[in-house]
Amino acid sequence: MGSNPTPALLRRKGRATGQREQPQIFKLPVTAYNTLVMNADYDRYAEGDVRRAAAIAARFMGTAGNGGFFSFLTNSHSVAAEDVLAALEEIGAPVAAAQFRGVLSALGGPLPAASWEQRQADLDRMWSDALDRMDVLDEASDKDVFAALERHADAHAAHYLSLPPEGPPR
Repeated sequence: MGSNPTPALLRRKGRATGQREQPQIFKLPVTAYNTLVMNADYDRYAEGDVRRAAAIAARFMGTAGNGGFFSFLTNSHSVAAEDVLAALEEIGAPVAAAQFRGVLSALGGPLPAASWEQRQADLDRMWSDALDRMDVLDEASDKDVFAALERHADAHAAHYLSLPPEGPPR
């Protein structure tokens, strides 16, 4: 049975500044996939760039996987829902695309890119009780988009490894 190191046991880095090295057990390896996910800013890439599709898909996986489709659609208001579907298809996540297509069909109309306020108003008008029951990214879709993003990151490793591993500057 192992134990977590206490702060006093951690090797210190930069003693004068009080910074400590993060315990190795909490560090993510710097991989193309992790860097892609940490830099999932789709506005960084031009329309038609497969890296934009991957960034949209990464945001989809993270937000829909944690908060559901309503949360994803609200927080990703600057991208049209149909563009999300196209991104999932482009990166090779057909299972996730099919589930999202079902959500879009149940919405009953297009959901274009909009301001946060407009997207919220559109969702308030279009969301139904039936969508509440669909508001979770299922396990098969999650695994599908994860595998597609891993394949994409491997194919574009040089690009993603050139980005800062901690995410875009804020």
